[in-house]
Amino acid sequence: MIMARCSAAGAASFVVSTLLLIWSFWYMHTPAATPWGISSGSTSLYVRSLEAAADMPLDADVFQVPPGFNAPQQVHITQGDYYGKGVIVSWITPYKVESPNVYYGTDKENYSFTATAELTTTYATYNYTSGFIHHCTLEDLEYNTTYHYKLGEGNVTREFSFTTPPECGPDVPYAFGLIGDLGQTADSNATVEHYVQSRGQTVLFVGDCSYADRYPFYDSNRWDTWGRFIERSAAYQPWIWTPGNHEIEPSPTFGEFSEFNAYLHRLRTPYTASQSKSPLWFAIQRGPAYIISLSSYSSFVTHSPQNHWLKSELFKVDRTKTPWLIIMMHVSLYSSNSHHYLEGEAMRSVFESWFVEYKVDIVFAGHVHAYERTHPVSNVLFNEDAPTYIVIGDGGNAEGPAVPYIEPQPEYSALREASFGHGLLDIINSGCKYKACHLSFVRGSWSFACLRPHWHCCIQYGSELFFQFKDCSDCGQRNYERNRHSTGSPFTLYRILRNSNADRASCRLQAGRLHPFAIWSGRCREGKSLEGGAVRNCLVVMCLVCGWKQVPFYSCAGIP
Repeated sequence: MIMARCSAAGAASFVVSTLLLIWSFWYMHTPAATPWGISSGSTSLYVRSLEAAADMPLDADVFQVPPGFNAPQQVHITQGDYYGKGVIVSWITPYKVESPNVYYGTDKENYSFTATAELTTTYATYNYTSGFIHHCTLEDLEYNTTYHYKLGEGNVTREFSFTTPPECGPDVPYAFGLIGDLGQTADSNATVEHYVQSRGQTVLFVGDCSYADRYPFYDSNRWDTWGRFIERSAAYQPWIWTPGNHEIEPSPTFGEFSEFNAYLHRLRTPYTASQSKSPLWFAIQRGPAYIISLSSYSSFVTHSPQNHWLKSELFKVDRTKTPWLIIMMHVSLYSSNSHHYLEGEAMRSVFESWFVEYKVDIVFAGHVHAYERTHPVSNVLFNEDAPTYIVIGDGGNAEGPAVPYIEPQPEYSALREASFGHGLLDIINSGCKYKACHLSFVRGSWSFACLRPHWHCCIQYGSELFFQFKDCSDCGQRNYERNRHSTGSPFTLYRILRNSNADRASCRLQAGRLHPFAIWSGRCREGKSLEGGAVRNCLVVMCLVCGWKQVPFYSCAGIP
Protein backbone atom coordinates (compact mmCIF):
# COMPACT_ATOMS: atom_id res chain seq x y z
CA MET A 1 0.00 0.00 0.00
CA ILE A 2 2.81 2.38 0.97
CA MET A 3 4.68 1.52 -2.24
CA ALA A 4 1.54 2.18 -4.30
CA ARG A 5 1.06 5.55 -2.63
CA CYS A 6 4.71 6.47 -3.27
CA SER A 7 4.39 5.40 -6.88
CA ALA A 8 1.23 7.50 -7.34
CA ALA A 9 2.86 10.47 -5.63
CA GLY A 10 5.92 10.12 -7.83
CA ALA A 11 3.76 9.98 -10.95
CA ALA A 12 1.81 13.06 -9.85
CA SER A 13 5.05 14.89 -9.09
CA PHE A 14 6.36 13.99 -12.53
CA VAL A 15 3.18 15.27 -14.20
CA VAL A 16 3.27 18.53 -12.21
CA SER A 17 6.98 19.01 -12.97
CA THR A 18 6.36 18.40 -16.67
CA LEU A 19 3.46 20.84 -16.73
CA LEU A 20 5.54 23.45 -14.92
CA LEU A 21 8.37 22.94 -17.40
CA ILE A 22 5.98 23.37 -20.33
CA TRP A 23 4.40 26.43 -18.72
CA SER A 24 7.79 28.02 -18.01
CA PHE A 25 8.86 27.45 -21.61
CA TRP A 26 5.67 29.14 -22.82
CA TYR A 27 5.99 31.97 -20.27
CA MET A 28 9.58 32.77 -21.19
CA HIS A 29 8.76 32.92 -24.88
CA THR A 30 5.41 34.73 -24.79
CA PRO A 31 5.42 38.43 -23.79
CA ALA A 32 2.93 39.08 -21.00
CA ALA A 33 1.31 42.06 -22.70
CA THR A 34 1.03 40.62 -26.19
CA PRO A 35 -1.60 38.26 -27.60
CA TRP A 36 -1.14 34.71 -28.82
CA GLY A 37 1.09 34.59 -31.85
CA ILE A 38 2.32 38.19 -31.75
CA SER A 39 6.09 37.99 -31.90
CA SER A 40 8.24 40.01 -29.54
CA GLY A 41 9.82 43.15 -30.94
CA SER A 42 13.06 43.31 -32.84
CA THR A 43 15.71 45.92 -33.49
CA SER A 44 17.20 45.86 -36.96
CA LEU A 45 20.95 45.31 -37.01
CA TYR A 46 21.16 47.57 -40.03
CA VAL A 47 22.43 51.03 -39.12
CA ARG A 48 23.25 53.55 -41.79
CA SER A 49 26.35 55.63 -41.17
CA LEU A 50 26.17 57.43 -37.85
CA GLU A 51 27.84 60.41 -39.47
CA ALA A 52 25.36 63.23 -39.98
CA ALA A 53 25.15 64.28 -43.61
CA ALA A 54 25.81 67.94 -44.44
CA ASP A 55 23.29 70.06 -46.29
CA MET A 56 23.85 70.10 -50.03
CA PRO A 57 25.69 73.22 -51.26
CA LEU A 58 23.68 76.14 -52.60
CA ASP A 59 24.84 75.41 -56.14
CA ALA A 60 23.51 71.82 -56.08
CA ASP A 61 21.50 71.01 -59.20
CA VAL A 62 18.32 70.30 -57.20
CA PHE A 63 18.42 73.87 -55.85
CA GLN A 64 18.77 75.63 -59.18
CA VAL A 65 16.42 78.52 -59.98
CA PRO A 66 14.37 77.83 -63.14
CA PRO A 67 15.45 79.87 -66.17
CA GLY A 68 13.63 82.99 -67.32
CA PHE A 69 12.83 86.34 -65.73
CA ASN A 70 10.50 85.99 -62.74
CA ALA A 71 9.92 82.32 -63.52
CA PRO A 72 7.56 80.51 -61.09
CA GLN A 73 9.50 78.37 -58.63
CA GLN A 74 9.02 76.25 -55.51
CA VAL A 75 5.78 74.91 -56.97
CA HIS A 76 3.82 72.60 -54.70
CA ILE A 77 0.25 71.44 -54.27
CA THR A 78 -1.91 70.21 -51.42
CA GLN A 79 -5.52 69.19 -51.04
CA GLY A 80 -7.78 72.23 -51.22
CA ASP A 81 -11.05 71.03 -49.71
CA TYR A 82 -12.59 68.43 -47.42
CA TYR A 83 -13.34 65.67 -49.94
CA GLY A 84 -10.55 65.77 -52.53
CA LYS A 85 -12.20 67.79 -55.32
CA GLY A 86 -10.02 70.83 -54.72
CA VAL A 87 -6.30 71.50 -55.04
CA ILE A 88 -4.27 74.42 -53.70
CA VAL A 89 -1.46 75.37 -56.08
CA SER A 90 1.33 77.40 -54.45
CA TRP A 91 4.38 78.99 -56.03
CA ILE A 92 6.81 81.88 -55.58
CA THR A 93 7.99 84.59 -57.95
CA PRO A 94 10.94 86.85 -57.09
CA TYR A 95 8.97 89.89 -58.24
CA LYS A 96 5.34 90.89 -58.15
CA VAL A 97 3.07 89.78 -61.00
CA GLU A 98 -0.11 91.49 -62.06
CA SER A 99 -2.16 88.34 -62.59
CA PRO A 100 -0.96 85.29 -60.64
CA ASN A 101 -3.03 82.84 -62.65
CA VAL A 102 -3.18 79.08 -62.91
CA TYR A 103 -4.20 77.79 -66.34
CA TYR A 104 -5.48 74.23 -66.17
CA GLY A 105 -7.51 71.55 -67.90
CA THR A 106 -7.62 67.87 -68.77
CA ASP A 107 -5.97 68.47 -72.15
CA LYS A 108 -2.37 69.62 -72.07
CA GLU A 109 -2.85 71.31 -75.43
CA ASN A 110 -5.91 73.22 -74.24
CA TYR A 111 -5.98 74.80 -70.80
CA SER A 112 -9.71 75.43 -70.69
CA PHE A 113 -9.90 76.92 -67.16
CA THR A 114 -8.21 79.83 -65.42
CA ALA A 115 -8.05 80.56 -61.69
CA THR A 116 -6.42 83.55 -60.00
CA ALA A 117 -4.56 83.28 -56.71
CA GLU A 118 -6.80 84.25 -53.80
CA LEU A 119 -3.76 85.14 -51.72
CA THR A 120 -0.39 86.67 -52.54
CA THR A 121 1.81 87.35 -49.56
CA THR A 122 5.39 88.04 -48.46
CA TYR A 123 7.20 87.98 -45.14
CA ALA A 124 10.45 89.33 -43.75
CA THR A 125 12.86 88.18 -41.07
CA TYR A 126 16.01 89.70 -39.60
CA ASN A 127 18.00 89.81 -42.85
CA TYR A 128 15.68 88.21 -45.40
CA THR A 129 12.63 89.20 -47.43
CA SER A 130 10.73 86.52 -49.27
CA GLY A 131 9.58 86.59 -52.85
CA PHE A 132 5.90 86.85 -53.67
CA ILE A 133 4.12 83.72 -52.45
CA HIS A 134 0.97 82.87 -54.38
CA HIS A 135 -1.79 80.44 -53.32
CA CYS A 136 -4.55 79.53 -55.77
CA THR A 137 -7.36 77.04 -55.09
CA LEU A 138 -8.74 75.01 -58.01
CA GLU A 139 -12.28 73.95 -57.12
CA ASP A 140 -14.93 71.49 -58.28
CA LEU A 141 -12.50 69.17 -60.01
CA GLU A 142 -13.58 65.75 -61.25
CA TYR A 143 -12.55 62.72 -59.21
CA ASN A 144 -9.87 60.37 -60.51
CA THR A 145 -8.88 62.72 -63.33
CA THR A 146 -5.50 63.96 -64.52
CA TYR A 147 -5.24 67.73 -64.86
CA HIS A 148 -2.44 69.67 -66.52
CA TYR A 149 -1.65 73.15 -65.26
CA LYS A 150 0.56 76.04 -66.34
CA LEU A 151 2.11 78.89 -64.35
CA GLY A 152 3.76 82.07 -65.61
CA GLU A 153 3.15 84.43 -68.49
CA GLY A 154 4.48 84.99 -71.99
CA ASN A 155 7.66 83.10 -72.81
CA VAL A 156 8.36 82.24 -69.17
CA THR A 157 5.89 79.50 -68.29
CA ARG A 158 6.17 76.16 -66.55
CA GLU A 159 3.87 73.16 -66.92
CA PHE A 160 2.96 70.43 -64.44
CA SER A 161 0.18 67.92 -63.81
CA PHE A 162 -1.64 66.14 -60.99
CA THR A 163 -4.29 63.44 -60.62
CA THR A 164 -7.27 63.88 -58.34
CA PRO A 165 -8.16 61.03 -55.97
CA PRO A 166 -11.06 58.65 -56.52
CA GLU A 167 -14.29 59.50 -54.74
CA CYS A 168 -14.19 58.56 -51.06
CA GLY A 169 -15.37 55.04 -50.41
CA PRO A 170 -14.52 51.80 -48.59
CA ASP A 171 -13.32 49.84 -51.62
CA VAL A 172 -10.98 52.47 -53.05
CA PRO A 173 -7.28 51.47 -53.26
CA TYR A 174 -4.85 54.29 -52.58
CA ALA A 175 -1.15 54.68 -51.78
CA PHE A 176 0.15 57.30 -49.35
CA GLY A 177 3.81 58.26 -49.13
CA LEU A 178 5.20 58.86 -45.63
CA ILE A 179 8.02 61.35 -45.10
CA GLY A 180 9.22 63.25 -42.06
CA ASP A 181 12.16 65.34 -40.84
CA LEU A 182 13.44 65.65 -44.39
CA GLY A 183 15.98 68.49 -44.52
CA GLN A 184 18.12 68.99 -47.62
CA THR A 185 21.17 66.73 -47.42
CA ALA A 186 22.38 64.07 -49.84
CA ASP A 187 20.40 61.56 -47.75
CA SER A 188 17.32 63.79 -48.11
CA ASN A 189 17.89 63.82 -51.85
CA ALA A 190 18.07 60.03 -51.94
CA THR A 191 14.81 59.83 -49.98
CA VAL A 192 12.93 62.12 -52.37
CA GLU A 193 14.39 60.47 -55.47
CA HIS A 194 13.50 57.04 -54.13
CA TYR A 195 9.97 58.17 -53.32
CA VAL A 196 9.41 59.74 -56.74
CA GLN A 197 9.99 56.29 -58.25
CA SER A 198 7.41 54.65 -55.96
CA ARG A 199 3.68 54.24 -56.49
CA GLY A 200 2.81 56.82 -53.82
CA GLN A 201 -0.04 59.16 -54.80
CA THR A 202 -0.06 61.65 -51.91
CA VAL A 203 2.59 62.43 -49.28
CA LEU A 204 1.69 62.57 -45.61
CA PHE A 205 4.44 64.84 -44.29
CA VAL A 206 4.83 64.65 -40.50
CA GLY A 207 6.83 67.82 -39.90
CA ASP A 208 10.33 69.33 -39.91
CA CYS A 209 10.80 70.63 -43.43
CA SER A 210 13.81 72.73 -44.36
CA TYR A 211 15.82 72.94 -41.12
CA ALA A 212 16.50 76.57 -41.97
CA ASP A 213 16.51 77.33 -38.25
CA ARG A 214 19.87 75.56 -37.97
CA TYR A 215 21.47 78.52 -39.75
CA PRO A 216 22.39 81.91 -38.26
CA PHE A 217 19.37 84.19 -38.07
CA TYR A 218 17.15 81.34 -39.24
CA ASP A 219 18.22 81.87 -42.84
CA SER A 220 15.06 81.60 -44.94
CA ASN A 221 17.17 81.25 -48.08
CA ARG A 222 17.23 77.62 -47.00
CA TRP A 223 13.44 77.58 -47.22
CA ASP A 224 13.82 78.66 -50.85
CA THR A 225 16.31 75.92 -51.66
CA TRP A 226 14.07 73.36 -49.93
CA GLY A 227 11.05 74.49 -51.92
CA ARG A 228 12.92 74.00 -55.18
CA PHE A 229 14.32 70.69 -53.94
CA ILE A 230 10.92 69.02 -53.28
CA GLU A 231 9.28 70.44 -56.41
CA ARG A 232 9.97 67.27 -58.44
CA SER A 233 7.35 65.53 -56.27
CA ALA A 234 5.29 68.26 -54.59
CA ALA A 235 4.34 69.97 -57.88
CA TYR A 236 2.78 66.72 -59.14
CA GLN A 237 1.02 65.28 -56.11
CA PRO A 238 -0.34 66.76 -52.87
CA TRP A 239 1.83 66.97 -49.80
CA ILE A 240 -0.34 67.03 -46.67
CA TRP A 241 1.40 69.11 -44.02
CA THR A 242 2.01 68.80 -40.28
CA PRO A 243 4.13 71.34 -38.36
CA GLY A 244 7.28 70.24 -36.52
CA ASN A 245 9.55 71.90 -33.99
CA HIS A 246 11.90 73.19 -36.71
CA GLU A 247 9.00 75.22 -38.12
CA ILE A 248 8.41 77.19 -34.89
CA GLU A 249 11.38 79.52 -35.51
CA PRO A 250 10.87 82.33 -32.96
CA SER A 251 14.03 84.15 -31.85
CA PRO A 252 13.54 87.20 -29.62
CA THR A 253 17.31 87.78 -29.61
CA PHE A 254 17.07 89.25 -33.10
CA GLY A 255 13.50 90.50 -32.99
CA GLU A 256 11.61 87.43 -34.24
CA PHE A 257 8.58 86.84 -32.01
CA SER A 258 6.14 85.18 -34.47
CA GLU A 259 5.91 81.41 -34.39
CA PHE A 260 5.60 79.35 -37.59
CA ASN A 261 6.20 82.49 -39.66
CA ALA A 262 7.77 80.89 -42.74
CA TYR A 263 5.64 77.76 -42.45
CA LEU A 264 2.32 79.63 -42.40
CA HIS A 265 3.27 81.93 -45.25
CA ARG A 266 4.60 79.19 -47.52
CA LEU A 267 2.56 76.05 -46.82
CA ARG A 268 -1.19 76.38 -47.18
CA THR A 269 -3.70 73.96 -45.63
CA PRO A 270 -7.49 73.59 -46.18
CA TYR A 271 -8.21 74.09 -42.48
CA THR A 272 -11.43 76.09 -42.87
CA ALA A 273 -13.04 73.19 -44.76
CA SER A 274 -13.01 71.16 -41.52
CA GLN A 275 -14.08 74.13 -39.37
CA SER A 276 -10.63 74.39 -37.78
CA LYS A 277 -9.69 77.81 -36.47
CA SER A 278 -5.99 77.30 -37.22
CA PRO A 279 -4.02 76.11 -40.27
CA LEU A 280 -1.85 74.11 -37.85
CA TRP A 281 -4.54 71.44 -37.40
CA PHE A 282 -7.16 70.26 -39.88
CA ALA A 283 -8.79 67.20 -41.44
CA ILE A 284 -9.36 65.91 -44.96
CA GLN A 285 -10.91 62.88 -46.59
CA ARG A 286 -8.99 61.23 -49.41
CA GLY A 287 -9.92 57.93 -51.02
CA PRO A 288 -10.64 55.40 -48.26
CA ALA A 289 -8.96 57.47 -45.54
CA TYR A 290 -10.00 60.13 -43.08
CA ILE A 291 -6.82 62.03 -42.23
CA ILE A 292 -6.45 64.29 -39.20
CA SER A 293 -3.34 66.47 -38.87
CA LEU A 294 -2.56 67.72 -35.36
CA SER A 295 -0.07 70.23 -33.98
CA SER A 296 2.25 68.95 -31.26
CA TYR A 297 3.33 72.53 -30.55
CA SER A 298 -0.07 74.16 -30.08
CA SER A 299 -2.16 73.89 -26.93
CA PHE A 300 -4.13 70.66 -26.75
CA VAL A 301 -5.33 70.65 -23.14
CA THR A 302 -9.00 70.65 -22.19
CA HIS A 303 -10.91 73.68 -23.51
CA SER A 304 -8.11 74.61 -25.92
CA PRO A 305 -9.20 75.24 -29.54
CA GLN A 306 -7.34 72.19 -30.84
CA ASN A 307 -8.82 69.93 -28.16
CA HIS A 308 -12.36 71.14 -28.78
CA TRP A 309 -11.96 70.81 -32.56
CA LEU A 310 -10.50 67.28 -32.45
CA LYS A 311 -13.32 65.97 -30.28
CA SER A 312 -15.93 67.27 -32.71
CA GLU A 313 -13.96 66.06 -35.74
CA LEU A 314 -13.60 62.50 -34.47
CA PHE A 315 -17.34 62.39 -33.95
CA LYS A 316 -17.89 63.20 -37.66
CA VAL A 317 -15.96 60.21 -39.02
CA ASP A 318 -18.15 57.87 -41.06
CA ARG A 319 -16.33 54.54 -41.19
CA THR A 320 -18.69 53.18 -43.86
CA LYS A 321 -17.36 55.87 -46.19
CA THR A 322 -13.77 56.29 -44.96
CA PRO A 323 -12.95 53.13 -42.98
CA TRP A 324 -9.32 54.15 -42.45
CA LEU A 325 -8.82 56.74 -39.71
CA ILE A 326 -5.28 58.14 -39.74
CA ILE A 327 -3.74 60.69 -37.36
CA MET A 328 -0.66 62.75 -38.22
CA MET A 329 1.45 64.60 -35.66
CA HIS A 330 5.09 65.44 -35.16
CA VAL A 331 5.85 64.02 -31.69
CA SER A 332 4.89 60.37 -31.35
CA LEU A 333 2.97 59.22 -28.30
CA TYR A 334 5.07 56.03 -28.35
CA SER A 335 8.77 55.75 -29.14
CA SER A 336 11.51 53.67 -27.54
CA ASN A 337 14.37 55.78 -28.86
CA SER A 338 16.57 57.62 -26.36
CA HIS A 339 16.14 60.78 -28.43
CA HIS A 340 13.03 62.73 -27.40
CA TYR A 341 12.05 59.89 -25.09
CA LEU A 342 8.62 60.41 -23.47
CA GLU A 343 8.16 63.84 -25.07
CA GLY A 344 4.70 62.78 -26.22
CA GLU A 345 3.43 61.89 -22.75
CA ALA A 346 1.49 65.12 -22.23
CA MET A 347 -0.47 64.71 -25.46
CA ARG A 348 -0.89 60.99 -24.78
CA SER A 349 -2.56 61.76 -21.46
CA VAL A 350 -5.10 63.94 -23.25
CA PHE A 351 -5.77 62.19 -26.57
CA GLU A 352 -4.95 58.50 -26.20
CA SER A 353 -8.34 57.51 -24.78
CA TRP A 354 -10.03 59.25 -27.72
CA PHE A 355 -7.85 57.39 -30.20
CA VAL A 356 -8.99 54.11 -28.66
CA GLU A 357 -12.63 55.14 -28.34
CA TYR A 358 -12.87 56.18 -31.99
CA LYS A 359 -10.72 53.25 -33.15
CA VAL A 360 -7.97 55.20 -34.86
CA ASP A 361 -6.06 52.82 -37.13
CA ILE A 362 -2.61 54.41 -37.40
CA VAL A 363 -0.82 57.39 -35.87
CA PHE A 364 2.10 58.64 -37.97
CA ALA A 365 4.74 60.86 -36.37
CA GLY A 366 8.28 62.07 -36.88
CA HIS A 367 10.68 64.00 -34.59
CA VAL A 368 12.83 60.93 -33.83
CA HIS A 369 15.25 60.40 -36.73
CA ALA A 370 14.68 56.68 -37.07
CA TYR A 371 11.96 54.19 -37.93
CA GLU A 372 9.78 52.39 -35.40
CA ARG A 373 6.49 50.50 -35.53
CA THR A 374 4.53 49.48 -32.45
CA HIS A 375 1.98 46.79 -31.87
CA PRO A 376 -1.55 48.15 -31.31
CA VAL A 377 -1.08 49.75 -27.90
CA SER A 378 -2.77 51.84 -25.25
CA ASN A 379 -1.59 52.59 -21.74
CA VAL A 380 1.68 50.89 -22.74
CA LEU A 381 -0.08 47.52 -23.11
CA PHE A 382 -1.24 45.55 -26.12
CA ASN A 383 -4.79 46.43 -27.13
CA GLU A 384 -6.07 45.24 -30.50
CA ASP A 385 -8.63 48.08 -30.50
CA ALA A 386 -5.90 50.71 -30.12
CA PRO A 387 -3.85 52.40 -32.87
CA THR A 388 -0.52 51.28 -34.21
CA TYR A 389 2.09 54.05 -33.92
CA ILE A 390 4.60 54.60 -36.70
CA VAL A 391 7.66 56.84 -36.24
CA ILE A 392 8.88 57.87 -39.69
CA GLY A 393 11.09 60.88 -38.82
CA ASP A 394 13.94 59.53 -40.88
CA GLY A 395 13.90 61.60 -44.06
CA GLY A 396 17.65 62.28 -43.98
CA ASN A 397 18.22 65.68 -42.34
CA ALA A 398 21.59 67.06 -41.22
CA GLU A 399 21.15 66.14 -37.55
CA GLY A 400 21.82 62.50 -38.33
CA PRO A 401 20.15 59.28 -37.16
CA ALA A 402 18.74 58.90 -33.65
CA VAL A 403 20.61 56.31 -31.61
CA PRO A 404 20.68 54.48 -29.27
CA TYR A 405 17.34 52.86 -28.58
CA ILE A 406 16.12 52.19 -25.05
CA GLU A 407 17.03 48.71 -23.84
CA PRO A 408 15.46 46.31 -23.22
CA GLN A 409 13.04 46.89 -26.07
CA PRO A 410 9.57 47.63 -24.65
CA GLU A 411 6.90 45.04 -25.35
CA TYR A 412 4.81 47.56 -27.27
CA SER A 413 7.63 48.06 -29.81
CA ALA A 414 7.42 45.69 -32.78
CA LEU A 415 10.24 46.83 -35.04
CA ARG A 416 12.80 49.63 -35.00
CA GLU A 417 15.71 50.67 -37.18
CA ALA A 418 18.16 53.59 -37.11
CA SER A 419 18.12 54.47 -40.78
CA PHE A 420 16.96 57.03 -43.32
CA GLY A 421 14.22 56.54 -45.86
CA HIS A 422 10.50 56.96 -46.45
CA GLY A 423 7.38 54.90 -45.96
CA LEU A 424 4.50 53.81 -48.16
CA LEU A 425 1.02 52.99 -46.88
CA ASP A 426 -0.64 51.06 -49.68
CA ILE A 427 -4.35 50.65 -48.91
CA ILE A 428 -5.61 47.81 -51.06
CA ASN A 429 -9.27 47.67 -50.08
CA SER A 430 -11.51 47.89 -47.05
CA GLY A 431 -14.56 45.88 -47.95
CA CYS A 432 -16.33 43.10 -46.05
CA LYS A 433 -15.26 42.75 -42.45
CA TYR A 434 -11.56 43.19 -43.01
CA LYS A 435 -9.08 45.78 -44.20
CA ALA A 436 -6.18 45.16 -46.50
CA CYS A 437 -2.97 47.15 -46.62
CA HIS A 438 0.78 47.12 -46.98
CA LEU A 439 3.00 49.35 -44.95
CA SER A 440 6.58 49.52 -46.18
CA PHE A 441 9.66 51.33 -44.95
CA VAL A 442 12.15 51.94 -47.74
CA ARG A 443 15.87 52.40 -47.32
CA GLY A 444 17.02 50.39 -50.33
CA SER A 445 15.06 47.26 -49.41
CA TRP A 446 11.49 46.58 -48.37
CA SER A 447 9.87 45.72 -45.09
CA PHE A 448 6.16 45.15 -44.90
CA ALA A 449 4.54 45.69 -41.54
CA CYS A 450 1.30 44.09 -40.44
CA LEU A 451 -0.34 46.59 -38.16
CA ARG A 452 -3.48 45.17 -36.58
CA PRO A 453 -5.01 41.73 -36.02
CA HIS A 454 -8.06 42.53 -38.14
CA TRP A 455 -6.02 43.78 -41.10
CA HIS A 456 -5.11 41.54 -43.98
CA CYS A 457 -1.42 42.24 -44.45
CA CYS A 458 1.97 40.90 -45.37
CA ILE A 459 5.30 41.79 -43.80
CA GLN A 460 8.62 41.37 -45.47
CA TYR A 461 11.50 42.47 -43.30
CA GLY A 462 14.73 40.83 -44.31
CA SER A 463 13.78 37.17 -44.43
CA GLU A 464 10.70 37.21 -42.19
CA LEU A 465 7.18 37.10 -43.54
CA PHE A 466 4.24 37.59 -41.22
CA PHE A 467 0.47 37.52 -41.63
CA GLN A 468 -2.44 38.61 -39.51
CA PHE A 469 -6.07 38.64 -40.53
CA LYS A 470 -9.57 38.36 -39.19
CA ASP A 471 -13.00 37.38 -40.45
CA CYS A 472 -13.25 36.75 -44.18
CA SER A 473 -16.42 34.77 -43.56
CA ASP A 474 -18.83 37.18 -45.25
CA CYS A 475 -16.67 38.25 -48.15
CA GLY A 476 -18.21 35.95 -50.73
CA GLN A 477 -16.66 35.95 -54.18
CA ARG A 478 -15.28 39.45 -54.75
CA ASN A 479 -12.33 40.48 -56.88
CA TYR A 480 -10.11 43.53 -56.57
CA GLU A 481 -7.49 43.44 -59.30
CA ARG A 482 -5.01 40.82 -58.12
CA ASN A 483 -6.53 40.41 -54.64
CA ARG A 484 -8.83 37.40 -54.45
CA HIS A 485 -10.90 36.70 -51.34
CA SER A 486 -13.16 33.68 -50.99
CA THR A 487 -15.42 32.51 -48.21
CA GLY A 488 -13.65 31.26 -45.12
CA SER A 489 -14.11 30.93 -41.39
CA PRO A 490 -13.23 33.59 -38.84
CA PHE A 491 -9.94 34.58 -37.36
CA THR A 492 -6.72 32.93 -36.50
CA LEU A 493 -3.10 34.04 -36.69
CA TYR A 494 -0.51 32.59 -39.06
CA ARG A 495 3.19 33.08 -39.22
CA ILE A 496 5.70 32.04 -41.83
CA LEU A 497 8.77 30.73 -40.09
CA ARG A 498 12.03 32.34 -41.14
CA ASN A 499 13.15 31.51 -44.65
CA SER A 500 16.78 32.43 -45.19
CA ASN A 501 16.33 32.07 -48.96
CA ALA A 502 13.56 34.68 -49.23
CA ASP A 503 14.30 37.05 -52.09
CA ARG A 504 13.56 40.68 -51.23
CA ALA A 505 13.12 41.67 -54.87
CA SER A 506 10.79 38.82 -55.85
CA CYS A 507 9.41 36.93 -52.89
CA ARG A 508 8.12 33.50 -53.91
CA LEU A 509 4.59 32.44 -53.10
CA GLN A 510 4.55 31.01 -49.59
CA ALA A 511 1.84 29.77 -47.27
CA GLY A 512 1.28 30.81 -43.67
CA ARG A 513 1.45 28.44 -40.69
CA LEU A 514 0.13 28.78 -37.20
CA HIS A 515 2.45 30.16 -34.58
CA PRO A 516 4.07 27.25 -32.68
CA PHE A 517 2.65 28.35 -29.33
CA ALA A 518 -0.89 28.40 -30.73
CA ILE A 519 -0.32 24.85 -32.06
CA TRP A 520 1.05 23.74 -28.71
CA SER A 521 -1.93 25.22 -26.88
CA GLY A 522 -4.28 23.10 -28.97
CA ARG A 523 -6.48 26.00 -30.03
CA CYS A 524 -6.70 28.97 -32.31
CA ARG A 525 -6.95 32.38 -30.74
CA GLU A 526 -10.72 32.52 -31.27
CA GLY A 527 -11.19 29.09 -29.72
CA LYS A 528 -11.03 26.98 -32.86
CA SER A 529 -9.51 23.57 -32.18
CA LEU A 530 -6.47 21.83 -33.61
CA GLU A 531 -6.55 18.05 -33.83
CA GLY A 532 -3.32 16.19 -34.34
CA GLY A 533 -1.63 19.30 -35.69
CA ALA A 534 -4.25 19.78 -38.43
CA VAL A 535 -5.82 23.21 -38.75
CA ARG A 536 -9.59 23.22 -38.28
CA ASN A 537 -11.97 26.06 -39.17
CA CYS A 538 -9.12 28.44 -39.82
CA LEU A 539 -7.83 30.26 -42.85
CA VAL A 540 -4.80 29.85 -45.07
CA VAL A 541 -3.10 32.94 -46.48
CA MET A 542 -0.56 33.28 -49.28
CA CYS A 543 1.24 36.39 -50.46
CA LEU A 544 3.34 37.24 -53.49
CA VAL A 545 5.57 40.30 -53.30
CA CYS A 546 7.19 41.50 -56.51
CA GLY A 547 9.84 44.14 -56.06
CA TRP A 548 8.87 47.80 -56.20
CA LYS A 549 5.41 47.06 -57.54
CA GLN A 550 4.67 44.87 -54.48
CA VAL A 551 1.92 42.98 -56.30
CA PRO A 552 -0.07 41.26 -53.51
CA PHE A 553 -2.04 38.05 -53.91
CA TYR A 554 -4.15 36.79 -51.04
CA SER A 555 -6.25 33.64 -50.91
CA CYS A 556 -8.65 32.99 -48.03
CA ALA A 557 -10.08 29.50 -47.91
CA GLY A 558 -11.86 27.47 -45.23
CA ILE A 559 -10.06 24.25 -44.25
CA PRO A 560 -12.42 21.25 -43.67
